[in-house]
Amino acid sequence: MRGYFSFIVAFACCILLVSLLGLQAAACRRDDSLAIATERAYSAMMDAKAAMLESCRQGALLGFGAYDAVHDAASCAHCDDHFCIPPAPGEPPLASTCDAALCSICFRESGARDAAESGALSSALSLQAHRFDPDFQIALGLPSVSARLAAEPLSKNGFRLASVSFTQDVPISIVSESYGVDGAGAIPAG
Repeated sequence: MRGYFSFIVAFACCILLVSLLGLQAAACRRDDSLAIATERAYSAMMDAKAAMLESCRQGALLGFGAYDAVHDAASCAHCDDHFCIPPAPGEPPLASTCDAALCSICFRESGARDAAESGALSSALSLQAHRFDPDFQIALGLPSVSARLAAEPLSKNGFRLASVSFTQDVPISIVSESYGVDGAGAIPAG
C-alpha cells in the first residue's frame, strides 16, 4: 500500500509540474505577442513618418514644376513692379510695354514657393485616407511647410526647388484596440 501512495503522490507531482510548464509557456506567448504588437506599431509609425516626408517632398516638386512650366521670367518685363513703360496715347507699344496678359504669367519667386508649399500640403492630405497597417489606426496631422528656392542658371526661369521643411512639429497618433496600443509621436520641425 505504501508503494501505491508513493506512486499517486509522484504522479500528482508530475501532472502539477507539466501544468505549471504549460502556464509558463502560455505566459511567454502572451509576452511575445505584446512584443510583436509593439514592434508592428513602431514599424507602422515609422512608415507613416517616412511616407509623410516623401509625400511632401514629391508634392512640392510637382507644385513647383507645374508653376515653372506655365510661368516665364521674360514676361515680367511687362509688369508694373518691374518698371514697364506704359505706351503713350497714339504711340506704338515698345518692347517693355505694360501688358496684363503677359504679366499674369510672370515667374515670381513667391508664387513658385507658394505653389511648392501647396503641392506639399495636397500630397500630405492624400495620406489622410491611407491605411498603413490593418490592425492600427494612424492619424497624421497636417504639416505647416516652408519651401526654399535656389538659383539655377541653367533652368528655364533661373530657379530650382532647394528644400521643403516643416515649420512646426507634425503630430502622429497610433491606436489599436485589438492589441491595446495607444501612442503618439511627431515629425520634428525642420
